[in-house]
Amino acid sequence: MGLGKTLQIIALLVTLSLVPINAKLDMPQHLKIDENQPRYRRYLIVCPPGIVVNWKNEFKLWTPPDCAEAVGDIYCINSEKALQERIMITKRWFDRGGILIRMS
Repeated sequence: MGLGKTLQIIALLVTLSLVPINAKLDMPQHLKIDENQPRYRRYLIVCPPGIVVNWKNEFKLWTPPDCAEAVGDIYCINSEKALQERIMITKRWFDRGGILIRMS
């Protein structure tokens, strides 16, 4: 606890989100976006049910305001949501991109 792991992950995901689609970087292919179908990248964070909301709050706290659009929307799934609602949230995240924080 207190080693900055959450902040490091947030910084990495914000940085990846800001990389232009056509950037010529030595980056694994699966992290790049297809130039023919530009959309937000999708990130999945799996954590214990009790800290799903904490992750969302940390993203809101540490993502710079001018970078929030690049990261996309933040979606949360925890045990309080019904199965149908979880499916809808997952589909929305898959279609639009952004960050999905879900319980393990």
